[in-house]
Amino acid sequence: MPPRKAAKSSNHKGKSRSSQSLDGHSTQVSWSDKDMFALLDFINSHKATTGDSLNFKVPFWNACAASLMLANPEKGGPKTPKSCKEKWKRVCESVKQQNN
Repeated sequence: MPPRKAAKSSNHKGKSRSSQSLDGHSTQVSWSDKDMFALLDFINSHKATTGDSLNFKVPFWNACAASLMLANPEKGGPKTPKSCKEKWKRVCESVKQQNN
């Protein structure tokens, strides 16, 4: 069994993260505060579709990335469904760490 990777810090506010583009190349995903709030607003307005779990399925992330604010972000290129999902995970991890 290969060794596990060490856990990464979730303190990525406003920083770039690598993500795979559709053609398989690594791209940088940058999130401004405005972009992050657009993501959170979209999630908040659609949270009723998931019940209490806030576990969103692939079609949700596709719609999220296609939303007007994230398709034309303030910083960096258009956000992908994968980058939106990863950003949401990092936000959740940060909140959990702050609450502990």
